[in-house]
Amino acid sequence: MVVMERDQPVELADLPGRAALVLYGSETGNSQDIAEELGKMTQRLHFKTKVDELNAVQLNELLRYTLVIIVISTTGQGDMPQNSLAFWKSLLRRKLPPGCLQSARFTTFGLGDSSYPKFNWAARKLHKRLEQLGATEFYPRGEGNEQDDDGIDQTYLPWSIDLRTKILEYHPLPPGLSPIPDTALLPPKYIIKISPVDTPRHSQDTAAEGTPNLQSLDFVTGSSAAATSLEAGAEQPSQQALQHLISAVPDGLVVEVNSNTRVTPTEHWQDVRRLSFDIRHLQPPSLQINPGDCLRLYPRNLSQDVDKLLDVMQWGAIADNVVDLGTLSERPTGLYTANMTTLRRLLTENLDITAIPRRSFLEAISHHCTDSDHKERLLEFTKSEYIDEYYDYATRPRRTIIEVLEEFHSVQFPPEYVLDVFPVIRGRDFSIASIEPSEPGSDSSYKLELLVALVKYQTVLRKIRTGLCSRYINLLAAGNAVLASHKPSLTSLHGKLHARRPLCAFATGTGIAPIHALIQERLRYDDTDTPTGRTLLFFGNRSRGKDFFFADEWAAMPSSKLEVHTAFSRDQKEKIYIQDVIRQQAQVVADMARENVIFIVCGGSSKMATACRAAVVECLRVGGLCETETEAEEMLGRLTWWQEIW
Repeated sequence: MVVMERDQPVELADLPGRAALVLYGSETGNSQDIAEELGKMTQRLHFKTKVDELNAVQLNELLRYTLVIIVISTTGQGDMPQNSLAFWKSLLRRKLPPGCLQSARFTTFGLGDSSYPKFNWAARKLHKRLEQLGATEFYPRGEGNEQDDDGIDQTYLPWSIDLRTKILEYHPLPPGLSPIPDTALLPPKYIIKISPVDTPRHSQDTAAEGTPNLQSLDFVTGSSAAATSLEAGAEQPSQQALQHLISAVPDGLVVEVNSNTRVTPTEHWQDVRRLSFDIRHLQPPSLQINPGDCLRLYPRNLSQDVDKLLDVMQWGAIADNVVDLGTLSERPTGLYTANMTTLRRLLTENLDITAIPRRSFLEAISHHCTDSDHKERLLEFTKSEYIDEYYDYATRPRRTIIEVLEEFHSVQFPPEYVLDVFPVIRGRDFSIASIEPSEPGSDSSYKLELLVALVKYQTVLRKIRTGLCSRYINLLAAGNAVLASHKPSLTSLHGKLHARRPLCAFATGTGIAPIHALIQERLRYDDTDTPTGRTLLFFGNRSRGKDFFFADEWAAMPSSKLEVHTAFSRDQKEKIYIQDVIRQQAQVVADMARENVIFIVCGGSSKMATACRAAVVECLRVGGLCETETEAEEMLGRLTWWQEIW
């Protein structure tokens, strides 16, 4: 081991005509992570670089940059992510002349999943439209596939390496100037200011500028189960305080927990929760929640994990000092907090310290090693030729950021760099399982339910892992206020007109949630002047007695309104899967296809979705609608097929 000084930030050359714009459209954050990596790559090539979401830029900004790189995921049924929709709509304006982007030079990288029929459609549509408006592709677009053995990286890594080569070929550096090596530290983007004065823990309940601290609103911090319950008679947060809070989050809501019930037996391997929430009246009066929509929850870290990190990084003495974020010219995307906070609160509420470290995180902390062996090893994990070692170290064992910092104990970076090093906690989306408008006179506007399988598993290191949001949900108790946001579905299959059409739904596990909400709505319409179409539900899981979700409700519904066919794979010696049961109803499925049926498939397996689609294709052929499999595929392509797989 060689003891060394931590790296100091290098200075970037100020070269005219050398500016890069890296944009992303992302739902889960994967596209954003790649965009940030590409932004650092262009910085190392001495480009003045801006990284931002697509909705944050105007169309004419593309003309101000030497090159534009766009990273975008495909969501839903070939749809654009929410944070790219405004930009996409601006591209579709009819008044735009064909050559308005003639001087723009761009490339795109798409993130997709080939188990969906419209694989990487968002990237393809965006790429094509930019070319229609005159923009020039300076490097062939890339398309990553989650189904590849190494996931998106299998395509992204070689694509990005070749992209760097092409950029240097088109834009060579002047004599005497070389690219900034990966071993050098780039200037930090976000540096927070920490007051030297300690702030008493009890006085942190009110933030600057009248913005309330989340803790003062009885939000879950995860210190203990008892701490999550509202004390009897405790003062409830004012409407003004809640309004301040939700205004910080796009489409923000404050929901109150009614119940958090385990619906699988305690001896069952999977802990599935049925959560009930009230949405208070102070939410926007225009709020409209429909089947297919999601509720996004914003989890927090457990106090013991925060304490461990503070100890590892030796930040305990300043953990409760005031941090003023008002001095930042910009914030990381998704950082929702008041200007006045503390390091402890940032680590508890905003920064994902238990995430699996991405290569960009390992590269960032490598610059703060005082052990040369540590630095060399961390940098190896970031190189494409060592991708398998990175997977073996980080991804496959599901190592956490805290564990990496414990192992590479020579890493000590200034706490002022936390926003530059740690990823931001991202909200988790859950399909809404039940939607009920509240009774007149109630202090809430909606009652919602979620069906959530808590993530808990054993890794190759024989360690038990529990997901961040799963730990958070496990602690939720009746009366807790929870920060959330409403995510509307981009595909509308609800409402009276669609309720008249036949519905053939396929679900496994908690994938039944959005279908449950849709069937509820269809039955409500049936009680009015809108007779609903035939509804057929195929549900698959392991055991009828352990994970047949909503079984009592299905049984209570009249068979003339709903037909349920089940496949429980572990209840008999010979395994039966959902696709087997679909084939048993070939004629019924074919008859519904004749009547403009809606097909919906939801669950946690892309293989299941593929198997259901293949079974439907066979039903169309066996049921007499088509003679060949090719004809059946073409016919299914003309019908409504909506799938939600995670």
